[in-house]
Amino acid sequence: MAIAKNENELLEQSLSYWWFYEKAHELRFAAHEILIVFKNNFPGNLNDRIKVNGLGHSFMLIMALSIENLIKSRVTMQILSSQNNFKHIGDIVELWQKKKIAHDVLKLTTAYNIDLTSEERELILRYKPFMIWAGRFMLPNKKNEIIEVLSRSEHHTFKQVDLQIIDGLFERMRVEMGASEIKG
Repeated sequence: MAIAKNENELLEQSLSYWWFYEKAHELRFAAHEILIVFKNNFPGNLNDRIKVNGLGHSFMLIMALSIENLIKSRVTMQILSSQNNFKHIGDIVELWQKKKIAHDVLKLTTAYNIDLTSEERELILRYKPFMIWAGRFMLPNKKNEIIEVLSRSEHHTFKQVDLQIIDGLFERMRVEMGASEIKG
């Protein structure tokens, strides 16, 4: 990306989908590192609830943010290919907030016709609390959401297959966006 010469160019650069795309990869890397720490410290011994949940939920929180940024990069690219009336990324975020879809990845994909596999949808549904509230609170604050979360036995669980699904989602989005592979 070229160095901006003035404030307007800086704001225009913020419209690049690449900011979200790169952040998605940074967060994915960090989540993988947490998973390594988890595996090295708890190989079969899951008795320390605080540490196990701390690392497990940290992994899910960071991976959820990674997925959210990946989807937002794809949506941003799609929006900018069809509309040019945005001055900076805040304009797009404001549009999402007006539609009440800013942090709801499934609603974003529906609103912008981005296809997900059934496995990707199920994964996002399990990670959704970390995108919306689980990073800040222990439970959601709406009665119906509390009941929904506590009634599902796997509401905060990582499944081994998650990594394959996430890797597939990242690769498919990369191809759809025509982006180069990020190494690191």
